[in-house]
Amino acid sequence: MELLEKVQAEINRYMTRIQSEQQEDGSWRYDFETGPMTDASMMILISSLYPEEQELLSKLAQRLVHKQADQGEWKQYNDDDGHLSSTIEAYTALLLSGYLERDAPPMKRAKDYILRSGGVEKAHVSTKFMLALNDLYPWPAYFPMPLFLIDLPKWIPFSFYRWSSYVRTHFAPILILGHLKFTLPHPSGADISHLYTTPKYTKLHHQSHGHRRSAKKRNRNPCGLQGKRSNHSIQKAESFILEHIERDGTLYSYASATFFMIYALLAIGYQPDSPVISHAMKGLLSFVTKTDDGGMHIQNSPSTVWDTALASYTLQEAGLSAGDDTVQRAAAYLLSLQHTEKKEQAEGSLLHMTGGWGFSESNKANPDVDDTQAVLRALTRYTSYRADSLESWKKEYSTYSAGKMMTVAGPLLSGTALPS
Repeated sequence: MELLEKVQAEINRYMTRIQSEQQEDGSWRYDFETGPMTDASMMILISSLYPEEQELLSKLAQRLVHKQADQGEWKQYNDDDGHLSSTIEAYTALLLSGYLERDAPPMKRAKDYILRSGGVEKAHVSTKFMLALNDLYPWPAYFPMPLFLIDLPKWIPFSFYRWSSYVRTHFAPILILGHLKFTLPHPSGADISHLYTTPKYTKLHHQSHGHRRSAKKRNRNPCGLQGKRSNHSIQKAESFILEHIERDGTLYSYASATFFMIYALLAIGYQPDSPVISHAMKGLLSFVTKTDDGGMHIQNSPSTVWDTALASYTLQEAGLSAGDDTVQRAAAYLLSLQHTEKKEQAEGSLLHMTGGWGFSESNKANPDVDDTQAVLRALTRYTSYRADSLESWKKEYSTYSAGKMMTVAGPLLSGTALPS
């Protein structure tokens, strides 16, 4: 067989496989598997507040143990050399959940790796933040992201409202938590002081006393000017969070942001069984996917829109006609998820533009460049078969122009003619 014939046969084989994996609703649903962070955070949250989820806890722990490398480390990607922060997060989750004891061989190997790599003190700031929330790392005396950022007008360069939607979504709860220096000590009482290479962990004891004194002072003078300003800012951040909860209960359909949201709501007085937190937990549980090793994994966000757009476009590039039922069903699914909501931000500036797409089907009002350009390409040929879809195509295209996003999307759309 000639080389070109072999290549075409292989292309046809892959096309058949991709078509066979399409769901009845026209989508493709692949697992969005990432590093240990989401699993570790979920394990700590479950073991702290939701002990009835023991089966999920065990399956998440099973995956973490399976993913540990030979030298005791966990990795962000299969081909990296080990990741200190990921290892600390995985170790902490396994310890606090009670799945493994400190003297278990996997834990000993992980401890050795962590200490060789500089200890908890060398972890990434996001890992230290997670540890601080669980009373395992001291909060800084002055949190570097002050709460008043949310009160600054948009014309100031570092205003909260000039950040990207992804950053705002994560930092709204972070501003609350950093200001209050909130901690949720784990019921097990376990600590990770043995993972430090310096006596920095001793500040935790003094910090806990300081927090109690500060809380008493705030309660004695709740109407002071500073207290009023802080309460106003916290309420503003709280409102931003509540207004951006998706229909599945998650914050902007990100597990990472939803974890922060739950801690922030607990910090300002919500109870673990309150409707908004219970809904958020259900949303996180909907992100669970089974892994090939029999364990389970918390996706940071299901990638259904992204997967469907790429699969459909790939098949069309490989020669599948846009009139084929596979492409037609994929297009109908994507069009059903086009964002139509429009919300306004402070000072009248547009926060959500209509016409685009998000990463997952639970994301209803947060379009982004990557996913919208992918859908644009997947639907371009389809518009020749369905004239009623042309308006949706033009709407998303004009969204790019109005939002000045073409600097990113332009190169990706080169050679793609706007349907007439």
